[in-house]
Formats: sequence, C-alpha cells, structure tokens
Amino acid sequence: MNSVKYIDSLDITIVNALLKGEKVVIPDLGYLELKSVAGRRTVLFKALKPQDPFLLPFADAEAKQESALYKQIAFPLQEGKAVSLPQLGIFHPLKNSDGSLRVSFAPGASLRKQLNGEAEPLPEAAGAITLVTPEQSSKPEAPQVYPLRETKPVTTSAQQDDVIITPEEKTDWKRRKNKKKKERVWLIGFVALLLIIVVFVIRSKKDEPPLASDDREAAKSVNLPDLAKQHYGNAVFWVYIYEANQDRLVSPVNIPAELQLVIPDLSAGINLTDSTEIQRAQGMANTILRQKKQ
Repeated sequence: MNSVKYIDSLDITIVNALLKGEKVVIPDLGYLELKSVAGRRTVLFKALKPQDPFLLPFADAEAKQESALYKQIAFPLQEGKAVSLPQLGIFHPLKNSDGSLRVSFAPGASLRKQLNGEAEPLPEAAGAITLVTPEQSSKPEAPQVYPLRETKPVTTSAQQDDVIITPEEKTDWKRRKNKKKKERVWLIGFVALLLIIVVFVIRSKKDEPPLASDDREAAKSVNLPDLAKQHYGNAVFWVYIYEANQDRLVSPVNIPAELQLVIPDLSAGINLTDSTEIQRAQGMANTILRQKKQ
C-alpha cells in the first residue's frame, strides 16, 4: 500500500492544536480530544452529540463543505473510505447495526511520540485549523483512502465514544497483567511450599521409631511390679526397673503418670524363667523395701 506525501499542512495543524489542549472538530461526525490513558497521553475520537453544538466551528453549510477538515476527512469517511494523515493517524468508517456511520481513530506513531515528548515539535502551520482549505495550496492532494471494511455490530459501551487503545497502550496493559499473574503464581507456590514443609515436619515427628533397650515410656500402671509383669512376665523383676530409675523414684508405688521411665532390656544377661534369678530378684526387692522403711 503506497503512502501519500501531503503538500498542505492539515495534519500538522491538527497535531499542534491538540498539543495546545484544543478540541478538533470533524464536521458532522465528531471531534478529536487529548486524553491521558494508562499514564500516557493519547488522542481519542468522540462522536458529536446533540448537546455539543458549541463544538461546531462553521458559520454555515457552505463554509463547512469548503473546509479542509470536511473535504479531506469527513467527506471520504461518509463515502465509506478510510483516511490516513501521516503526522496524525488513521480514521476508519464503521457501520452500526442500524446502518448508521461511526468513526474510529488510531493515533499514528508520529503523533504518539509528539504527545509524550519523544520527538521534536512539528513546525507551526499557517492559518487556523478551521480555515485550512485546498485553496491555500497550489495543488492539494487527496488524502490516502481505502475501501470500507464491513465490521460486526459493536454493542459495548465503547461504541458510543469510539475509544481506540493504541498498540503501545495495549502492550503496556498486557505487561502489567502478566506481572500480576506471575506475582500470584509465586505467592501460591510459596504458600504451597510452606504447607509441604509443615506437613513433613509433623509426619517426621510422628514417625520417629522408639529406642530398643533404653526406651523411655510413660508409666502406665501405678507401681513398678505391674510394669515388670508387663515387660518381663514376672512382677519380682521390678527391682531392675527401680535400679535404672532410682535417681528419680522415691517409692516403687505411687509413680506419677507423666513420669518417663527407662525399661532395661534383661534378655541379654538374665534368664527370666530361671528360679535362681527369681530368688535373687526377690532378695534384692526385700533389701530395697527395708531401706525405704528405715
């Protein structure tokens, strides 16, 4: 698609007017206005409404039709042709569901740089924007136009004012959205890792194996003979439990329930069924009991 080099200064005049904060009216259709979107300045095209008669700068219909704004922008759009102005952007005519015309505007790269101070200012064009007509130049060329593309009816609220988001603004919005998404993913991952660590610690404590011969367990009975009967099969061997825990025991009876006792392993050195060992344990028991009575 070939570009057209303009010999008049219509688009430069429009850009400079917008930079001054002025509204630029496209006859019968709407107006261009400087706005700030997502922290950057851009230009939006808004449709004319019945309550906006003050925006019309033309004294009569003849003056309107002789203006460059009408001849180079409004008239081609009404014929269903897109209009491109190099320093400004592209106007697209779109059909509403009822067959009426609406216009969308996409700012060009040059305009976006001008709006955000990324390019040298354009030279001032002679004359006011409403007075720029083809007669002011020797042979004004027609704007570049393209055939009207059929579009599906737009039912969103954006259809009323035809707000067009530039590619840079869309990219910046996507970048922020992706950043927030990554932050959520990192947060969820961190919480999941924390939960895994907590579960692992709890399970590891529950699964700790008991010690073999030096196992400390809570006294489940009220006296040592009962514990000896439980572990060795004969209550008389309580003396060995007493010897292993005598530094903490006052009596072989009335043992606190929360007290942890060492239960020695007697299978290696004592035959628990031998009568001699039983008599020996009984003698030790009598000695301990006599000492406690003194």
